[in-house]
Amino acid sequence: MLHRAYNYNSDWHRILKEIDHLWDVFSALQYPRAFFDSVLNEFMKTKCSKDFTREEEISSVQASQKPIRFVIPYKGSKQSIFIKHRFSYLTAKVGIAIQPTFVSRKLSSCLSLRELKPDIVNRQCVVYYFQCDQCDAGYVGMTIQHLHQRMQGHMSADSSISKHLRAAHMLEPKTPHLEKCIRILKKCNSKFDCLINEMLFIQKMRPSLNVESDSVKAKFFV
Repeated sequence: MLHRAYNYNSDWHRILKEIDHLWDVFSALQYPRAFFDSVLNEFMKTKCSKDFTREEEISSVQASQKPIRFVIPYKGSKQSIFIKHRFSYLTAKVGIAIQPTFVSRKLSSCLSLRELKPDIVNRQCVVYYFQCDQCDAGYVGMTIQHLHQRMQGHMSADSSISKHLRAAHMLEPKTPHLEKCIRILKKCNSKFDCLINEMLFIQKMRPSLNVESDSVKAKFFV
C-alpha cells in the first residue's frame, strides 16, 4: 500500500495524506504504531536512501510553503517513476518540496505548419458569383486568372455587369465595389473543371445577368 501511494501520487503532500489514511485504517485494525512506523522507515530507506522517520518527512516537506515545480517531457511510466524517486530524494535532502510536472508532446509540435499564402494567390481558377448590392441581379462567372484581374474585365463597357450598373443604377464600376459584391462558389483545378461547374451553377441559380455568350460551348471553343 505504501508503494501504491508513492507511485500514484505526484507530490509529497498527497503521499503523506495517503500515509495518514493508511494509519487510520491499520489503527482501526489494532496494528501497533511501532510496527507501522518500522515498516514506514524501511520504506523511506529504500526510496530515499536514508533512514527518515515520518515526522522528519513531514517537517522537510513543510519547510517550503510553496513547492518548486519543474516541467519535464513525459517519456513513459518507467522513466516517470524513476524521476519522481530522484526528486523525492532531493526533496528530503534539501528540505524544499520539489515536484516534477510531466507534460506530453502536442501533435502540433510534431507537424510542420503549412505556409499561409496571401488570399490573392488562392483566388484563381474559381467559379464566382456577383450579387448586385442595389437589386436582385446576379451573375455567375469563372476565371483561371487571379480574380482581381477578372474584375478589370468586368469594368469594360462590353461586360454585362458593367452595363447593368451603368444602366440600372447610374454607377461607374470600380474594383473595390465589384470585389465587395463577389463571393467564391467553388475552387477548381482546371479550366474545364471551371467551365463545367459554372454551367451547373448557372442552371441552379438562374442569374439574370448571364447571356448566351457566357455558355460553356461559347467559352470552350472560342
